[in-house]
Amino acid sequence: MRLISVRIENFGKLSNFDLEFNGGKNVILHDNGYGKTTLANFIKVMFYGFDNDGRKGGVKEREKYKPWQGGVYGGTIRFEVSGKTYILRRTFADKAAGDEFELRDAGTNTVSSDYSVNIGEELFLLDAESFKKAMYIGQNAVETSTSDRINSHVTTGAEALEDLGGFEKALNAITDRKNNLNERRKNSEIGKLKEDLEEAKREIMKEGTLNQSYRNLTEKINECRGKLEALKQEEEGLFGKQGELSKKKDLAAKKKEFDLLNNAATEANKKVSGYKAEFKGKIVSEAEVEGMLNKNSDLISAESAANAHKLSDEELRRLDELERMLSDKSDESTVRPAPKHRKPIVEIIGMISAAIAVIAGIAIILMYKNYLEGGLFAGIGLAAIIIFIVLMASGKNKYRMALSSYEAEIAAEKKRKEEIRELNEAEHSRLIGKKKEFDAESSEALKIRGEITEFLASAGITAEANPMPQLLSLQDLIEDYGHAIEVYEEADKKLKSFIDNTPNIEEVKSCEDSGDNNELTGINDRLTEISHEKEGINADLKVYDGNMDDLNKLFEGIEDAKSKRDSLDEEITALRNEATVIEKTEEFLLKAKESFISRYTAPVLDAFKKYYGMLAPDSDKFLLDANINITKEELGAQREIENLSSGNRDLVGLALRMAFVDAMTRNETPFIIMDDPFVNFDTVRVEAAKKFLDEISKDYQVIYLTCYEGRR
Repeated sequence: MRLISVRIENFGKLSNFDLEFNGGKNVILHDNGYGKTTLANFIKVMFYGFDNDGRKGGVKEREKYKPWQGGVYGGTIRFEVSGKTYILRRTFADKAAGDEFELRDAGTNTVSSDYSVNIGEELFLLDAESFKKAMYIGQNAVETSTSDRINSHVTTGAEALEDLGGFEKALNAITDRKNNLNERRKNSEIGKLKEDLEEAKREIMKEGTLNQSYRNLTEKINECRGKLEALKQEEEGLFGKQGELSKKKDLAAKKKEFDLLNNAATEANKKVSGYKAEFKGKIVSEAEVEGMLNKNSDLISAESAANAHKLSDEELRRLDELERMLSDKSDESTVRPAPKHRKPIVEIIGMISAAIAVIAGIAIILMYKNYLEGGLFAGIGLAAIIIFIVLMASGKNKYRMALSSYEAEIAAEKKRKEEIRELNEAEHSRLIGKKKEFDAESSEALKIRGEITEFLASAGITAEANPMPQLLSLQDLIEDYGHAIEVYEEADKKLKSFIDNTPNIEEVKSCEDSGDNNELTGINDRLTEISHEKEGINADLKVYDGNMDDLNKLFEGIEDAKSKRDSLDEEITALRNEATVIEKTEEFLLKAKESFISRYTAPVLDAFKKYYGMLAPDSDKFLLDANINITKEELGAQREIENLSSGNRDLVGLALRMAFVDAMTRNETPFIIMDDPFVNFDTVRVEAAKKFLDEISKDYQVIYLTCYEGRR
């Protein structure tokens, strides 16, 4: 199997990130902060999802790599397996339920069902934890250890995975049951039962104390009951005497109540008479006064409206002037006289004279053949005729123009007079209307004032210019009078009701104070004391009864505790027998597992020594136990790897990881992710590690991320 390319939409700080891989060593060299670890985790998450996604507490991978810049959370990976190319796409939400998974066949671009959302486990036959212990080498996480899945691959291959997993489940179940039956653990099943047993025994030991408490409580209850009986007898005697004194007191109380009601009715009647005497005329109703107050409001409105329409002295003068002007029908024209047409007598005479000169000239020519004088006379006469014709035409035009101007002046003067008359008529109409409004409002105000004056007179009051205070005063008097009547009627009603409902009214009227109040008070006080004493005793009895109920329950608890003690003894004995069987079963299963796995550790150790030999010269000093745990032989003893330096532990971790990968590889070689695993190596080991990378990249696709050129 090999990775072809990745496309990261948004994951941590990486956004719109594309990267292609070749089949051997892929070195990704960038400074710290570039996002190399984010890229490595992206590849892991695409195949396995997020670590600790459902656990509470701590920073979750899902939150850690949530895009800083927003956008689609996820991306795609193109990979090849068994000669077939796939496109894997995942997008992530705030919770796993919102994630989306899609796998496509890159050749046909159709959705593929070859692998599910658990594609990592299906491809590598490893869970996420085993994947990180073998093929995913995180920064400062080179050290590794085996797991059940890795053990299964190392021993019998993928076909035995379920069987070994079932073995582990059985062993885990036995171990859990063994722990649960461990008596030294308080939370174990036997530990809890032993605590219950001790509690039952402690409960049984209380039985003697409970018996004494029962006897003491019985004595207290009997004492209280005796006191109650004595108080009851005293109380009955006091009740008899109280009845006699109460009857006398009731008569005195009723006499006092009668006197109060009678006095109240008398006083109320006096007030009614007093208010009635204040009316000097008839007693008007409140509705009538209310009506007059409304009319007074109408009066104020009418007088206000009349004042608003009242004509001023100037308006009255102007109204008289307009009436005179509008009644005058004479036409006083201010236009000049019409132009007169002058007759052209001079021009006609001149023309006649000029015609005579023309005729004379012609005669001279004809009679005397004197063409010079005749022509001169005829020419002058003809010229004069033309001049006089022109003069006549000019005079006529002047007359027409003067006549046209005169007619225009006449029309303008007529229009001006009409406009003035219209304005005068409008102003006259406004003033006449205002005067009519004033007359109407004044008439209405006078009418209303007459009604108010007449009403006040009927009540014996002389109306003033402003009747409002008089009406308000009258309204208050009527209200007080009406209230006094209501009070009297109510008091009289109560008095009559008391008399009607008191059969012995005459006895009540004649009753006098008996003077037995002090004695009755003493009896009442003692009865109160007895009641309080009884309440106290009953309260004590209630407490004692409750205590007795509690004691009975405790006695029942003692019996239950005895039964529980016997039952717990039997149950603990049975569980101890079960614990013995469980311990033996666990011992046999562990021996069987070690025997099963030990037969397959040699290939892993050989692979480990091969890879370790590429990094350091002392590979022959390492040993592998039946559980595939590495130890190193030093100074005659086998040392745990945890006791080595960090650099040596990383060497062991790299070699062991590659041994796991070799042992697990069957048909497909997986890719290996290395996120700067050589940070703890010195210069010599770094050089060896670089050669180590070159060697393993001949057989595996290696994605190597580093920030240091010297470790490239």
